[in-house]
Amino acid sequence: MRHSIVRIGLFAGAAIMLAGCSSVDVNSLTPGFLSSPAPKPPPPEPEPPDIVPFIRGNLGMMFDTSAEPRNISVSQPRPGPDKRGWTACVRASVKAADGRRFGRRTWFIMISSGRIEDRRQAVPEDGCERETYQPV
Repeated sequence: MRHSIVRIGLFAGAAIMLAGCSSVDVNSLTPGFLSSPAPKPPPPEPEPPDIVPFIRGNLGMMFDTSAEPRNISVSQPRPGPDKRGWTACVRASVKAADGRRFGRRTWFIMISSGRIEDRRQAVPEDGCERETYQPV
């Protein structure tokens, strides 16, 4: 009885280790005919949006109406990560929820298929401080 439990345990362990050998992907060292093909990246967007009218038309997406944005300016669009879509930096002076006016804030936006896909406060890695801005 004890030997059969040990055998079952060894058999199960070997099966688990061999199961890892069955998954082959594009990063493995197997021959090309055995590996799965690399996923195709989506085609790059053809042209950057005309950024000033684009931001002007999407202010509702960028800011809450109670924020009362002022002195809005935007950088030129840059190709997005992996050449998908476009990114830009937007600066504005906005109000806080309690009505106090914040100083100038900067947001990093991602544009894809003619719409804002993501918007967040800019961080140094975004490079927004090195951009030149034009008023909206």
